[in-house]
Amino acid sequence: MSDSQKKQNFLQGTALLAMATAIVKVIGALYKIPLNAIIGEQGFGYFNTAYEIYNVLLMISTAGLPVAMSRMISQASSLGHYNQVRRIYATARGIFLTLGIVGTLLMTVFCRQLAAFQNQPDAWAAIGCLGPCVLLICIMSTFRGFFQGQSNMLPTSISQVLEAVVKLIVGMVAALVIIKMTNSIPLAAGGAILGVTASCIVSSVYLFGCFRKSYKFLPKTGETVDSYKATAKGLLIIAIPITLGSAGLQLLTMLETKIYMGRLLEFYTQGAADTMRGIYHYTDGGECTWHDFACEIMQQAGLACRVEPCTSAERNMRAERPAYSVLDTARIAAIKGIDIAPWRERLKEVISLINK
Repeated sequence: MSDSQKKQNFLQGTALLAMATAIVKVIGALYKIPLNAIIGEQGFGYFNTAYEIYNVLLMISTAGLPVAMSRMISQASSLGHYNQVRRIYATARGIFLTLGIVGTLLMTVFCRQLAAFQNQPDAWAAIGCLGPCVLLICIMSTFRGFFQGQSNMLPTSISQVLEAVVKLIVGMVAALVIIKMTNSIPLAAGGAILGVTASCIVSSVYLFGCFRKSYKFLPKTGETVDSYKATAKGLLIIAIPITLGSAGLQLLTMLETKIYMGRLLEFYTQGAADTMRGIYHYTDGGECTWHDFACEIMQQAGLACRVEPCTSAERNMRAERPAYSVLDTARIAAIKGIDIAPWRERLKEVISLINK
């Protein structure tokens, strides 16, 4: 294959992955928004707690190893050393399976202990249901690393979309059925996680089918292959620095949640703390444009200054701004019992303080 053909294949593969990622993002939004309505803020908190633990194990298992695997396979393939490609795949598969089994056992066997460690004991069902995904993702990463090393992005792209679709359907249905049958938010959160597990199973089966077809057509070559030990060493030298950076960030996020929940429990009950987890917006009541705000300042301050309106397009800003960016303060108002005053009243107070 010529350099121009390789470059074309790379660009096509990159475009394909970008398209798949965009589709997955859209489906992800369709999944999370109604899911939040089904299991509520409390259930969604359990869902996110499970994902934070999962992400730490996932980064340890798959952050750097697929990159190392695809890079080494790409190098061997470019030299026509297909026996070495087989050796790299077999070595990576062993490492992936080891990490996957350990991660899965940790999340499933110790799900209650992990939930208690995160100060959310009712998140155990979501954590336990997500446990098998660590092994399944490791299996999928083995196949994806193999395909990407040969610049074949199609199986990876299709498997990502399959994952998102199955997660949406199974997760939503399972959460709805369980909440209606048991009226248990922790179990419903676990049902939502079942969608993730089911999606990993479907994607793994699809990738395995693609892999079997591709692997058997690898040419037989006569080069001397590296030992398993040397191959594993080469994989880990590339993988470990990437893994440390990615897993470290996820670990900090998990510990941040533990500290955050611990502080909430100093003042609230467990149920209240579970519900309160998340992002809060606070601003004064009502809404206005920047032009409205400026005009009100001039009026309340008694300044004779004319404020000319203009559109966002006329301002020629470097960063594109959203057309509507009013913050929703309903959550903090409901939970904290805050009576949020209108913004004009707050502005009047500020101007009075300035004039003193």
